[in-house]
Amino acid sequence: MTISLFNAERLNYGRPFTITIGGKEYKGTFFEDCRISEIYKNAHAYGIRHSDEDLCEPVSVAKGYPMVNFFGTFITKKPLPIERETDIDSWSEE
Repeated sequence: MTISLFNAERLNYGRPFTITIGGKEYKGTFFEDCRISEIYKNAHAYGIRHSDEDLCEPVSVAKGYPMVNFFGTFITKKPLPIERETDIDSWSEE
């Protein structure tokens, strides 16, 4: 599904989510199985990929959206320090 961030928030579709990359935690909002088409000016969107073996286990994050194994969209206020697809050390839902 593709939806604008405004409509996703209005529908209360997102939930708090934390990922750890290189030992540092990043908090944001996670939209499961949803590609966000339009975001706010000061927001940053990243695609999260799940593993081949486990559809419920996020394993990497990237700018843009993966074509296969798409898990969801991660929105943050500050950009992540990544240039390409990067492994997620750990994750949690709040």
